[in-house]
Amino acid sequence: MTDSKADHSNSDTTTPVILVVEDEKIVRTLLVQTLQENGYSVLEAADGQAALELCERADCTIDIVVTDIVMPRMSGPEFAARLASVIPGTKVIYMSAYADNASVRRAPGAEAGYLQKPFGPDALLARVREVLASAATRPEAPAGERREPRSRST
Repeated sequence: MTDSKADHSNSDTTTPVILVVEDEKIVRTLLVQTLQENGYSVLEAADGQAALELCERADCTIDIVVTDIVMPRMSGPEFAARLASVIPGTKVIYMSAYADNASVRRAPGAEAGYLQKPFGPDALLARVREVLASAATRPEAPAGERREPRSRST
């Protein structure tokens, strides 16, 4: 697991933060690079367990998670279910090379969508923009559902 930005404690609140969770290093690298080159702040993890550990200690809000469905240690949907208790309301974009995405429709955060692998940078960026736009047009969540940034424990 790596953190593609060194300091998240003073993250610009106008720059969306996207967490990429993908076990194939080359795919993860391409996703991270595409998102960073298009102005997004990006965190990355190699599997759901590593991503959950990152989210539990991250000092920023994660706007969108882009995650593979099938991964070692913890699947994308299992990670998203656990993430909901750490950062409620986070949108999840699932991706998979498997044609049947029926399980995604029932997965936590699935309203954000699904990307069928292989897909290109344009498809990724379009989905991310779509999710961000839909989040911006929704009314504010009740105060009890909003996640306040936590201090890092040392």
